[in-house]
Amino acid sequence: LTRRFDVESQYYVGDVASATFWGGNPRNDLQRGGSFFDVEQLVSGNWTVHRSDADWETEFRWEPVPDAATFQQHIILKWQITDLSGNGTYRLHYHGHRRDENADIHPIDSVSSEFTVIN
Repeated sequence: LTRRFDVESQYYVGDVASATFWGGNPRNDLQRGGSFFDVEQLVSGNWTVHRSDADWETEFRWEPVPDAATFQQHIILKWQITDLSGNGTYRLHYHGHRRDENADIHPIDSVSSEFTVIN
């Protein structure tokens, strides 16, 4: 599964970074003890969680797709960039589960392209 609409390459404080992924119904796995998505920052060559869907600056939205035969849904991830976020390289990371045509559930793990935040 891939990105449907990707992030822009650069954002400023006050902007909203957004990406839309092909994904699954959130009820397929409620992610107890985890998250549906993280905002990750590249720090010393490693991706670290900067924000998650538990933070007020983020929004996770699920939109069913009318063509149920695809067993895929739109997953929209948004992050309102505040002055608490430093300059750097970031990405949006989606964690989900989808059902296939046999109703079996499979994990999904997708990331947006990298983008730069400038304060």
